[in-house]
Amino acid sequence: MNRQRSQQAVITGIGAITPFAAGWPEIHQAISSQAPRYEAWNPDLEPPFESARLGLVKHYPREKYFTDRQLRLMDKAMSLTSVAAAFAMEDAGILVDDAVADSDNVATLLASSRGEAPSLYRFGSPLFKPTVGSVNPAHFPMIARNVACGQVAIRFRLRGWSSTIASGDASGAHALARAAEMITLGRAPAVLVGAYEVLSQISLHQIKARWRKNEMTDVVAHSTTNEYVPVEGACFFVLESQERALARGKRPYATIDGATQGYRFDHGADGWSRVFERHLANLPAGRATHPAGRTLHISGAAGAAQVATPWQRREQALAEVVARTCDASPTPLPRLAFGDAGALTAMYGVASAAQALAHRDRTSDSTPDSAIVSALTERGAYSLLSMSA
Repeated sequence: MNRQRSQQAVITGIGAITPFAAGWPEIHQAISSQAPRYEAWNPDLEPPFESARLGLVKHYPREKYFTDRQLRLMDKAMSLTSVAAAFAMEDAGILVDDAVADSDNVATLLASSRGEAPSLYRFGSPLFKPTVGSVNPAHFPMIARNVACGQVAIRFRLRGWSSTIASGDASGAHALARAAEMITLGRAPAVLVGAYEVLSQISLHQIKARWRKNEMTDVVAHSTTNEYVPVEGACFFVLESQERALARGKRPYATIDGATQGYRFDHGADGWSRVFERHLANLPAGRATHPAGRTLHISGAAGAAQVATPWQRREQALAEVVARTCDASPTPLPRLAFGDAGALTAMYGVASAAQALAHRDRTSDSTPDSAIVSALTERGAYSLLSMSA
């Protein structure tokens, strides 16, 4: 079914925090000018190999939005997401002097694949000591996955619909698709949508187990890129209806034309061809075919030389279908530039695509004016998101 253009969702604000910069302009400049600097593996947990590294977020302006007392009562996920959300709303121009315009109608949507693990570890760790101590009941609410989303809504007095998505590494892409659908269907004029990941001993143990399960430890140990560095961070977008953005004079980064998501057992070329055909058929009139040679495909997979696991082979098969249809070579920017970011991978991909579309060279016929961001999980969930300038 074709949707009216006036009801399309547009991206008007981007906010992000990574281990090497806070704020999307600063992040974009950092990855363009220098390689990220990561640190040694957690000394309290045996590393999977000698040169293992981590990407921890240590510096971001928490004090700008919270008092010291407030910060003592929340965990890292709560403060990290709130600050990244503020960045996005300030970029969109809806957060001015600590007040959000039309806050009663701004929905919040948050995604994570392993975000609550640090708080779960902190709450339960006294029970694993030789002498069992007492747990702190104040830490209990923080093990709920939706507590960070609630904190964002409370801090900025957002009274619209609120929810959290937990569907593995594709959670970020699924959250964006749902946010765009809410706007398209008229259920919300604006949505603050984001994803976050925070590392802990539990999440690092899970990552090590995943590497062993997929027989990836040797591949990871000998990788010369950053794609297998576990990282934490947060990334948010402000999505609005095109009418709302135009009414307040805000030029959007990009338009979200449509999304397709699901779960497949058949990940061969024929299966992906059917998925991609259905995705194109559901796009609005005028966007049913991506222009050949002018489409940017940002993939969450590692580089082609590292195609080693079933998950990566599925991603490669999808990339080949997109390349044949749109003459678009996959750009594995998110993982190569940002590390193993879980649900954040797709969010960084959308942010990178939106940045490229917003600053494209309009005088060049070879400059991409549309983008496809794909996300897959090891268990077979997938998401395709189409964007245009």
